[in-house]
Amino acid sequence: MKDFFNHEYVRANQVEKKRHHSNYYLEYLFDLSQRKDKVVIAVIGSSVTKGSGASILENNWPTQLLYALHREGIRNIKLINLGFSRFKAQDLLAKGVITELSKQQPDLIIFETSVINNYRQATTMEHTIKYIDILLNKITKELPDAKLIVISPNPILSMKKNKIGFYYQDYLEQSEKYVREKGYDYLNIYERMNEYIDNENGSLTEYLADEIHPNDRGYKLWSKLLMDYMKNGKISENIW
Repeated sequence: MKDFFNHEYVRANQVEKKRHHSNYYLEYLFDLSQRKDKVVIAVIGSSVTKGSGASILENNWPTQLLYALHREGIRNIKLINLGFSRFKAQDLLAKGVITELSKQQPDLIIFETSVINNYRQATTMEHTIKYIDILLNKITKELPDAKLIVISPNPILSMKKNKIGFYYQDYLEQSEKYVREKGYDYLNIYERMNEYIDNENGSLTEYLADEIHPNDRGYKLWSKLLMDYMKNGKISENIW
C-alpha cells in the first residue's frame, strides 16, 4: 500500500509539474484555463492587427483566433486588441501600450511588428530595429511571466522600393533576424501566407481588401496559420 501510494504521489507530482511547464502554446493556454477564471491574451500592432480591411472588425485575425481557441475548449479568454492604424513600434510606445499591458497583466502577448508602416513611412532600418528592441525589452521587463510571440505582418501588393531605397522584404528580413537573434519566438506570417496561397494556386489579391490590408479571407488564413503555430510551436525558454 505504501509503495502504491508513493508511486501515485510521484506520478501526480510529475503530471502537476508538466501541467505548469507546458511545451506548446495551445497546451499552455489550456492549462491556464483550468486554473484561472480568465486567460488574458493581448495583441499589439498596426492596422492589420486592428482589423482594417475586414467587413466587420470581428473578422480580424485576433477575434478569429479567439473563436478557434473556443473550439479547442478554451472559452474563458479575455482578448485585448491594441492594434492602431499607421502605428509602428515607436508609436505603440508613445501611445502607452506598455502601461496598458502592465495594467491588464496578460498571460500571452502577440506582437505584430508593424513593419508595413516602417516601409510605407520610409523609416530608417536603424530606427525600425531600435524601437522594436525598446518595445520588446520593456515588455519582458514589465511582464516577465507573460509568454510572448512576435509575428510579422501579412504580404502586400507593393514590390517597389520606398523613398530611402528599401523594399518591404528588407524590413521583414531585418526585423526577423533581430527577433530570432534575441531568442524570441517568431512566426513569419508573410512567408506562411505566401506559401499557402502558392500551394493553393491562388492569388494574393484574393486575400486582400486593398493593396495592404487583408480581407475576411486573408484574416481567416492568418488566424489559421497562427493557430497551427500555437498547436505545434514549442515555447522557448526565456533568455532575456
